[in-house]
Amino acid sequence: MKIFLNEIKTRWFSTFLWLIGLIVFMVIALIEFEAMKKTGPALQDFMDNIPTILKSVFGMNEMELSSPSGYMGIIGFYTLILLAIHGLFLGISVISRESQQKTSDFLFTKPVSRKTIFNTKVLGGVAVILFLNGFLMVFSGFYAASIVGKQLSMHYIMAYFALNSVMYAYGLFLASFFNKRASQIGLITILVMYLIPILVDVSGIHQIFKKLSIISMFDVQTMQTILPLYEVLALLVIACVFIMLARGGYKRRDIIS
Repeated sequence: MKIFLNEIKTRWFSTFLWLIGLIVFMVIALIEFEAMKKTGPALQDFMDNIPTILKSVFGMNEMELSSPSGYMGIIGFYTLILLAIHGLFLGISVISRESQQKTSDFLFTKPVSRKTIFNTKVLGGVAVILFLNGFLMVFSGFYAASIVGKQLSMHYIMAYFALNSVMYAYGLFLASFFNKRASQIGLITILVMYLIPILVDVSGIHQIFKKLSIISMFDVQTMQTILPLYEVLALLVIACVFIMLARGGYKRRDIIS
C-alpha cells in the first residue's frame, strides 16, 4: 500500500499540469471553432487549396473545419498525440524512477516480492490514467459536448482512454527491457505512428492502412454514430499483453543504483 501511495504522491503535480494543459488546449480550440463557423465556405475554399501533404502533416486532410465533426477530428488528432506521449513517459517513469533516484537496491531488498512491487507500481500508474481521463470525460460532458455533440465527444473519450492505456503499457514494456534506451525507442515509435497516415495520404494507397497507426485508427466520420468498440478493445488487449511482458522483464531486471 505504501508503494502505491508513494506512486500517487510523486505524480500528482505532473498529472495536474498535464490535466490543465489538455483542458486549456481544448478550451482554446473550441473557442476558435465558434469563430471558424462564421467563415463557412470561405474557410473551406482556403483549405481546399492547401496541398494534401501539408494538410496531412497537421491532421487536417479530408476535414471540414467549419463542421463540428471535422473540427473535432483535428482536436482529437492532437489530443491523441499528447495522450500517447503522456502514457509513454508515465509507463517508463513507473519502472525507471527507482534507478534514476538510486533507490532500486533499497526497494528490491525489502521483504516484498518483485511481482508485488511491479503490480503495485502499475496500479499507481493506472490510477493516474483513470484520474486524468475521468476529468477529461467530465469536461467533455459539460463543455465540449455542447459544441461538437455529446455522442462524438464521448466516443473520443473512449479513444483517449484506450490510447493512453496502451502507450502506458508500452512504456512499462520498454523500461523493463531496454532501460536507458526506452525513451528514445518510445519517441521513435510515436513518430512512426504520426508519419504512417501522412505517407498513406501522400502515396494514395488504401485508407485502411491508416489503421496501422494507433493515432489515426479512430475515424471521426465513423465515430459520429458508432462507438469504435473493436479498436478500443484491441488496444486494451494489446495493453494487457505489454503489461504481462513487462512483468516478466521486471522480474529479471538487475538492480541498478
